[in-house]
Amino acid sequence: MRRVLRTTCYHDLMEDTNKLAELRAQIDAVDERITALLNERATLALRVRIAKGNTTVYRPEREAAVIEHVTSVNNGPLSDEAIKTLFHSIIYVCRAIQDVELKER
Repeated sequence: MRRVLRTTCYHDLMEDTNKLAELRAQIDAVDERITALLNERATLALRVRIAKGNTTVYRPEREAAVIEHVTSVNNGPLSDEAIKTLFHSIIYVCRAIQDVELKER
C-alpha cells in the first residue's frame, strides 16, 4: 500500500527544511565571527611575544588565569569543562605561533 503525503505534512516538512537552512546559515555566520576572533587573538599573542622582547616565556599562571576568567563568564550551554578544553586548545595554538621565527620588517 502506498502512503500519500498530506499537503499539511509536506508544508511542515518544507518549513522544517527552511528552518534548518536558516539555522545552518546562522551557524556559518557565527563560525565566521569565531574565525575572525581567533585570528585577532593570535595576532595579539604575536604582539605579546614582541612586547616580551621576542622571547617566548611560558607562564602557566597566566594560562590558569585565562582559563579561570573564561569559565567565570561562561553562562552555558557549554559546560565549564568544554570551555576549558576549547581554551586549552586555543592557548596551545597561540603559544605555538609565538614560537615561529618573526621576519624582520
